[in-house]
Amino acid sequence: MSSTNEDKTEDRPRWLINIENSIKEELEEFPSEPSYYEIVRDLLLAPKDNEQAVPDAVTRFYQLYGDGAETEQREPPEYGAAYKLNSIADVVFEAVRDVFYTTLEHDRLAEFLIGIKKGAATEYDTVNPQFVYHDWGLETIASGSWNASHVDASTKNLATDPEQTWTEAWINTSALISKLYKEGLLDTDGPIWLTWDFVMAFEKLKKGDIASYAGRQA
Repeated sequence: MSSTNEDKTEDRPRWLINIENSIKEELEEFPSEPSYYEIVRDLLLAPKDNEQAVPDAVTRFYQLYGDGAETEQREPPEYGAAYKLNSIADVVFEAVRDVFYTTLEHDRLAEFLIGIKKGAATEYDTVNPQFVYHDWGLETIASGSWNASHVDASTKNLATDPEQTWTEAWINTSALISKLYKEGLLDTDGPIWLTWDFVMAFEKLKKGDIASYAGRQA
């Protein structure tokens, strides 16, 4: 199975085309949103030997959060942190569908979200606002991405995209979730909806031969 990340138009990977299109679409309506896309784009485009790519992306996210302290209406106890995390996680999960799970770029996306949690402040300081991690900001996006992209025995009959596209998107998304779960980022609800999905795939939806059916294999 070849990578969707290798599918190119004008020598640009699909994830880059999608990110640049999103930047253009949201620039006028949501002036702050393209910043999230730009952080993820620059992270993925950084040279492979750039060991500062992930730390720099984390710093840019923290800076983006800090810069909004004076202009945004933030209420305790989260002070908008979970919503910021939700926004950047949404962009990451959107991009990862087309970033093959064995690549450095895929690892960077996981390390970026992991780095955001590891470097977060322990409490909010109104004088010097710093990002404090609130797990629901990530977990809602992870859960939604899993439910939207996963495959089961009926997917092949319902899908409108080519088989390779939806199977790879689900595998790439699943791999990101696995990397995040391994680092303790999805401890709250992760086990619940992951377990239920396995039940649905192998106990509830029995249609399809695992040996030959792409949906069941994934």
